[in-house]
Amino acid sequence: MFAKFGFTQCKSEYCIFYRRARYHLIIIIIAVYDLTVASNSTTLLNLMKQLKSEFTMTNMGPLHWLLGLEIKCNCTHHIISLSQNAYINIIASCFNLTDVRHLHPYGARVVPVN
Repeated sequence: MFAKFGFTQCKSEYCIFYRRARYHLIIIIIAVYDLTVASNSTTLLNLMKQLKSEFTMTNMGPLHWLLGLEIKCNCTHHIISLSQNAYINIIASCFNLTDVRHLHPYGARVVPVN
């Protein structure tokens, strides 16, 4: 379906499609009934109009959560951070491990994102 719009299916992850045009990239991630679209170009996001002709779509705004990952974007500093804290807390709660001591992996660098 996405091939007719010039997208290539990722060979290692079949639910990901991408399209490149020089220095621009648009990525579509499919998760059941949801499409997540990311791009470094507003021009390529105009493809969304074409995709809307094939799919019922709603723009939900900037991405904050995807499949249990919290996503924070600091556009000023060009930083995207991903966090699995919510997922880890759910698993810890299931096994009654919410009161255990937290350790950072050896050498891990924690960079706060505002």
